[in-house]
Amino acid sequence: MNSLRKKELIFLVSIFFFAFILRVSYCFFFKENIIYIQTHIFGDTQDYIQIAENFLSGKGLISSSNSIAYRPPLYPLFLSGVYFLFGDGYWPIRIMQAILDASTCIMVYFLGRSVFSNRTGKIASSICAIYPFFIFFTGFELTETLFIFLMVATFFSLIKSFQEPSLKYLILNGILLGLSALCRPIIVGFVPLALISLAINLHMNKKKILTNLGIVTLFFILTLVPWIIRNFVHFQRLIPITTVSGRVLWEGNNPESTGGPCGHWPEEIEKLSEIEQDLYLRNAAIEIIM
Repeated sequence: MNSLRKKELIFLVSIFFFAFILRVSYCFFFKENIIYIQTHIFGDTQDYIQIAENFLSGKGLISSSNSIAYRPPLYPLFLSGVYFLFGDGYWPIRIMQAILDASTCIMVYFLGRSVFSNRTGKIASSICAIYPFFIFFTGFELTETLFIFLMVATFFSLIKSFQEPSLKYLILNGILLGLSALCRPIIVGFVPLALISLAINLHMNKKKILTNLGIVTLFFILTLVPWIIRNFVHFQRLIPITTVSGRVLWEGNNPESTGGPCGHWPEEIEKLSEIEQDLYLRNAAIEIIM
């Protein structure tokens, strides 16, 4: 091992453990604050915990009988895996998320190095290690830590596809985009941009470019297919990922919107099914916007 590789390895090990210890220390010293925020402010955490517990008890990936596809499945599956292997106490999920986020710092280094230089990778990785919001979210049962890990992995895989075009990276791109969508559906809007960037940066003839884009799209869809089938069995209609889009649109565009959690919901939705609520709130929000 030459001196340059040795220095790189020392930096990566150091940044990993620095990021990991920083996140665990935060979870230790701010435990009471984290529990209070999770219990009284972040309602999403209770949903994810409930879904994971229901899944482990054989009730399926649902938070209740009236909330079948309200949340995407990947984070509850991750959460249930941690609960199954290590228990559902305060520390197991936070240790795992600290490891995941510290690993994100390592990937950020390789991403920065691939696009720019070693120096850029080190700076970016160091910023990632101390970035307050990355540290903050490792303390909560929320999608952010897993989603950021998947996003960085997706970007790195895309860059590798530009630099070393191969079937394995094309397949990996599709799978990572699919997993990211199953964690936070907002990433679906990025998929066309990812395909355009591939088309621009793959220096091949048009036929081969279209073939490669088809491979990425195919594996993106295949990653979603089990969840799409599950939703179709429940609802007898196509629900690609969740039924939350109407609620999110209403939350940000109703007469009493403040930019935070919504406290104003139409009374009519209480009598509607999950699907009907989604459609009603989406249409109501669009009407207000227009």
